[in-house]
Amino acid sequence: MRKWLVALMIVLSVALGGTVVGIFFMADRKGPEISFAGDKKTVYSSDMTDEELLEGVTAKDNEDGDVSNSLRVEGVFTKEENQVYVSFVAKDSSNNVTKRQFAMESDEKDDKKEKKEETEKEDSEESEKAESEETEEEGSDTEKVEELTPAEEAAKREQEKIDAMAPGAPKFYLTTYYLEIPVGTPVDQLSYVSDIQDDVDATNTLYRQIQIEGSVDSGVPGTYELTYYVVDSSGNESNRAVLTIVVQ
Repeated sequence: MRKWLVALMIVLSVALGGTVVGIFFMADRKGPEISFAGDKKTVYSSDMTDEELLEGVTAKDNEDGDVSNSLRVEGVFTKEENQVYVSFVAKDSSNNVTKRQFAMESDEKDDKKEKKEETEKEDSEESEKAESEETEEEGSDTEKVEELTPAEEAAKREQEKIDAMAPGAPKFYLTTYYLEIPVGTPVDQLSYVSDIQDDVDATNTLYRQIQIEGSVDSGVPGTYELTYYVVDSSGNESNRAVLTIVVQ
């Protein structure tokens, strides 16, 4: 009798284990595919709305079919001169997330570069016309150093951290690193994630591993910090991207 019960328990255990394994391998683990139409606009303007940016963008999932209604614009950021990258994100009913970027030419001219070159030319002409050391000193005193905004300073600081990282570590980018919001404005922490790059894991995989330290009470004025990072499957930790939010 006892041997019969033991045999029955072994059979049931094997059957249960097989069911669990089957469910695991049958689960939907692939995110939607984001596609861009051939006639999608390729020129970007800073006054474009999300609806305009989403024109010509679709998302299709193997299980759910068309999931274009889940698409949203996650951010717009610059990687190269006069060129911006629009980051789109979509997800299916199993919460599989896919991100894809679309490159667009910016219609805004680089006025800062032209202004700097013009200033340097004027300073050079003043120096050549100077008839005394005093005049040269005055021309030197009139040189102005362009001050960075808090957002530009934060972006520069974070980029320096990324540039100093060891090879193989994931790189974590935010859409902005400094933000000022009115009291009571909701804060969607994940909406500020721009991109995660790694030579081991895919962005979709790393997106699920995002860690965020800190909190923001948008109902109370003050300065808050959120720190974002991920660790890839090889144990490499990304840079700790810091987002400063000023509630005012």
